[in-house]
This record gives sequence, C-alpha cells and structure tokens, in this order.
Amino acid sequence: EATNGDSATPAHTNRQQKIFYCADCQRAGLTKLYVQELLTRPGWCRYPTQKWYDHYTCPIGTHKIDFCDEPQFSNVSMFIKGREWLDEKEKVLQFTGKPSIMPPTFVVQNGIWQGGIHPRS
Repeated sequence: EATNGDSATPAHTNRQQKIFYCADCQRAGLTKLYVQELLTRPGWCRYPTQKWYDHYTCPIGTHKIDFCDEPQFSNVSMFIKGREWLDEKEKVLQFTGKPSIMPPTFVVQNGIWQGGIHPRS
C-alpha cells in the first residue's frame, strides 16, 4: 500500500518511515544511476510510474515521493534553479557578452551554424 490512509498523501510523509520510494521519471541525466544505487540500500523501493505528458513519466497517481528526477514530485530536488546557465554554454555568452572568457563555442540551431562561425572558420 503506497498511502497512509489518505489517498492524496503517500506513506513516505511519516517521519518514522522505514521505507523510502524512488523513481526514474526519464528526464535524462544520471537519475537511472542514482535510483540503481538507492535500491541497493536498505529500505529503498522503486515506486511505479505512469506516462506524463509526451516524453516523461511521473510517480503513479502523481504522488510526491522521496526521490525522483521530476522536482514537483520529489522530496529532494537534484536540479538547481537557473541551471540552464550552467548546462548551456551559449547562454553564458549571452549573459556576459564576453566571448573572450569562454572557450570557442559553436551553436547549431535547426541545422544552421549560428553567429556565422563554425569549427572550420
């Protein structure tokens, strides 16, 4: 049973819990590895998922669980707000306006080199 009597509240909300739930919602990244590791630890169980939007899944019943890679369903978030500035190097160029502080950056959008530069220029 995945609930503590209230169908809207998963069992993991009990602070004395002995079982923790994790799921891979397929948002990419290292979640699959984290979930595999958590499942080797005592008390961790895989929580079932369901299709959510086109490319993702979420915990079944859209419950919040102990760990998953969809922040709105996880008690622990592994995403940093604004992280696109860390993940997408071309955004740093937009932000700083100083290409000299960055290694050469080549951006392709819709199959076209952006900014008139490409690796062979």
